[in-house]
Amino acid sequence: MLRKIKRTMLQNPIVLAAPLQTRLEDRPLTVTILSPAGFRLDTVQKVALSMLLVPAVTVFFASLISAQWTLFFITGFLLLLVGLILWIIKLRAQMVWKVTYYRDAVEVIDGRYGKPTHWTEPLSAFTGLKRDFGMIRRGGQYTPNQRVYGLLLAHPDPFKSVLLHASYDEIEDDTVAYYTAQLHL
Repeated sequence: MLRKIKRTMLQNPIVLAAPLQTRLEDRPLTVTILSPAGFRLDTVQKVALSMLLVPAVTVFFASLISAQWTLFFITGFLLLLVGLILWIIKLRAQMVWKVTYYRDAVEVIDGRYGKPTHWTEPLSAFTGLKRDFGMIRRGGQYTPNQRVYGLLLAHPDPFKSVLLHASYDEIEDDTVAYYTAQLHL
């Protein structure tokens, strides 16, 4: 249940990994699709969070000391919302997805939606290639959402599908043919 909540709250890994192109000629090959090192908050984001957090904490404790319970509960609710934002930021900062391709198997460290898990599957366990996409949400009336296209090495368990290619342009048939030939699917 918590994994589904995290999945809806965090951006699609296809969006976060784009642009990504995996070259499978030389194996074993390790590809880091998502890394905690790649995530940083901008200065503007840090200032905005502190502008939300510092006054709310100050008013929260002041209302607790002065026994103004209405203000206490209002700022408590605001702090819960800020805590939710910080939790989402923490989850994104911990996302990791690393894949090692061997000639006959795939080894994965998957921490996209929680504690990193390590698993290995033979290539024969995968069902083929699957095209998918993620959306970059754009706020505003006049800017449409942007699609980011991905090509997955599909597994019967959708959480074990592995991202091979991510692009802002549609995946061409030549790209699909390349991965089909390299993976002997």
